[in-house]
Amino acid sequence: MKIKEMESRSGIDRATIRYYEKEGLFEPLRTDNGYREYSEKDLELLMKIKLLRSLHVTLDDIKSLIKGKTSLRDTVSSQTKFLDSEEENITYAKEMCRTIYKNEMNFEQLDAEKYLSEINRSAEESGSKYFQVKEELPMVYDPWRRFLARGFDLALYLTLWHAVLVKIFHVNVGERIGLIGYLDLIVIIIMMILIEPVLLHFFRTTPGKAIFGLRIENADENRLTYIEAFNRTWGVALKGLGLAIPLVSFITYWTSYDRMKNGEIQPWDEGISYRIKDRKIYRFVVFGLANVLLILVFSFVEFSYYVPPHKGDLTVEEFSENFNHYAKIYDMDFGNLYLDKNGSWQEIVKYDHRTSLLPDYLLPPVVRFRQKDGLVTGISFVVEVEETDLWIESNRNFMMLSSLALKGKNQSILQTDSDQAIIDEIWRKPFESFAIEAGGLLITNRIENSGYYDGHDYMRMDRGYDDYYFRQEFSVTITE
Repeated sequence: MKIKEMESRSGIDRATIRYYEKEGLFEPLRTDNGYREYSEKDLELLMKIKLLRSLHVTLDDIKSLIKGKTSLRDTVSSQTKFLDSEEENITYAKEMCRTIYKNEMNFEQLDAEKYLSEINRSAEESGSKYFQVKEELPMVYDPWRRFLARGFDLALYLTLWHAVLVKIFHVNVGERIGLIGYLDLIVIIIMMILIEPVLLHFFRTTPGKAIFGLRIENADENRLTYIEAFNRTWGVALKGLGLAIPLVSFITYWTSYDRMKNGEIQPWDEGISYRIKDRKIYRFVVFGLANVLLILVFSFVEFSYYVPPHKGDLTVEEFSENFNHYAKIYDMDFGNLYLDKNGSWQEIVKYDHRTSLLPDYLLPPVVRFRQKDGLVTGISFVVEVEETDLWIESNRNFMMLSSLALKGKNQSILQTDSDQAIIDEIWRKPFESFAIEAGGLLITNRIENSGYYDGHDYMRMDRGYDDYYFRQEFSVTITE
């Protein structure tokens, strides 16, 4: 017979019948085309299972009966003791167990239909629903597997969010701690609510669940509808994660763990079929490897913030964007000025007359570009000072940033040795002549000085000289 007839004759829905099959309580024959073919013996066995489940005998005990590991008399005797501790109306169930104990010698001879008829008649007279067999759906009561799967998914959403922050908004995610870090947590909860229902609807799983062989379906073993998946995910966010609200989330986490530990269904899993393919140890190895990979991707995303927005051949505008990018990374500012798309200095706020009164050598130097076919091949600036009592400011910040910005042509994710070589040389010798080749660049600094001494951050007039003169010519040329 087909499963539809089994449902009709047994009064058990197909989801529960298939669940009993998956639990190994019985196994129907399969036709050549793969369809199940149930026999009268299968129906008889199913009715026995229905009877025992009506008496609240556990599936494990029923399995032991079917496999011959325990006897019917021992099972119902044990069940009688269990029912004695129940506070609901179980008097009739106990009497039925005693009747079975008295009249039936073994499981094979049990006449399930006779006792079910008596139970149905008594239930109708009393109006009790105690003997109704609840629809049984597979459920995974494994807190560690489920929590680890959930944690992996949340870490994945966090990585995606950081990628958006870095690539689109150019934010340094390494500094997002405290309140900003908490706001990120709220965002990934929102991402989970939006993304997870789509994954469950189309794939019946999520990346974290897939690692542990977990799958979520409806009672008919079909994919959840989007609404069903959304409602489930919302339930997890609200009652499982506490919407990431401090203390509330701790309580919801603990309550969820306690439910699973006690074999209770989570409120968001009501009517849901939660299956597990297997519990093999290799899945924890896969989980570990997946976490290593995720950490590498997370690190890649975080370090990619330090890569300039433009690589390869650069226009003047792209050079300026790289320059301003590095200025933000290294927290170097030039007062009220920034480098615009034409490579010229512009004021961040409205005109400041105090800045206009400063000598040119106290302002960031004017950038000169060397170009070929509209692409920058090098930059340079010249500072020339004669007879002044004012300090001559170092241009080391501009020298470092312009070198790194032009080096963007060959930049990689991580800071390279050539980056550090450039920074160290310029930092140590802002007022000394030098020439270095690093990262595909030739960087030269030519100093002519008379009457000024090096104060590291500035040059200052040294009394006693007749001739005071300072000239700096700095250039960066692409050699590759």
